[in-house]
Amino acid sequence: MTRTIVAFQPSRSQPPVPQRARPDRLRALPQFSVIVAWIAAAVLHHRDKDVLVVRLEDVAPALVDQVTEETVRTLAALDPIAESAARHRARKLAGELLAKTLSEATEVELADADYLRDRGNAIADAVLERYRGQLVYGATSVPVTEVKN
Repeated sequence: MTRTIVAFQPSRSQPPVPQRARPDRLRALPQFSVIVAWIAAAVLHHRDKDVLVVRLEDVAPALVDQVTEETVRTLAALDPIAESAARHRARKLAGELLAKTLSEATEVELADADYLRDRGNAIADAVLERYRGQLVYGATSVPVTEVKN
């Protein structure tokens, strides 16, 4: 039986993990350990064989550490994509809620500064919640569908 030794060597100009990616939250995702186990299994197995998921406890700690860090780095690289999509969806929700508020409000309500401030705060809260819910590292458990009066 031939054994293959896999050694990782970091590149000289390896970029740091962006702070806004919140590496601790990435590591806390339920799927994170599954991704790490799958990548570690892929590294350990030959290309012509089926990739089997291994228990991380059975993998050398150095390999697990390296795969973990590279996985965080890869997920952090996806952060700008997730952020862009989250901003787009939050803007769309803001437009929809603003249009709904303006179409359903009476002339008296539209002249009332307190009403407009309350509606503005409710819309802002909904938009922020939608934004957070779209990010890879901060999804909420309940989708935002409407603003309550």
